[in-house]
This record gives sequence, structure tokens and C-alpha cells, in this order.
Amino acid sequence: MIQAICWTLIHSLWQGLLFAMAAGVVMLLTRRTSAAARYNLLCGLFFLFLLICAGTLVYEWRVPGRVVGKDGGEGQTASRAGYAAGGS
Repeated sequence: MIQAICWTLIHSLWQGLLFAMAAGVVMLLTRRTSAAARYNLLCGLFFLFLLICAGTLVYEWRVPGRVVGKDGGEGQTASRAGYAAGGS
């Protein structure tokens, strides 16, 4: 679970960057609209960001455990690592 949370935090960085850019576009395109409309659009973007982060957490939680190899590289799941080490 901790690993899923860590990966979610890492993914939230680039996801947040994309949503920040989208918020900037919304601000530029809605300069002449009411503040309430901009507020509602930006709140919608924020809640969409939270939903995407929650979806990332669920996805990362369901992915088989990652195992870091001796050389520091990823690529094997826990089940493959046991097989590579001579297990069944």
C-alpha cells in the first residue's frame, strides 16, 4: 500500500502540471466571463484532478508488486522475480 501511495504522489506531479496548464488556458479563455463561471470551471478541474489521483491510486494498488533488480533497474514483478531466482 505504501508503494502505491508513493507512486501516486509521483504521478500526481505531472498530472498536476497538466491540470495547472489547463487551468491557465481556462483563465485565458474566460477573461470576459463572470467570476462565478470561472470559479465553477476551476473547481471542476480541481475535482477532476482529485478523481484522476484517486484513480491512479487504485491502479497502482492493483498492479503486481515491483521488484528492483540488483542493478537498480525495474522490470520484474514479484512473481517473475521468484521464478528468476529459482523459485516456481
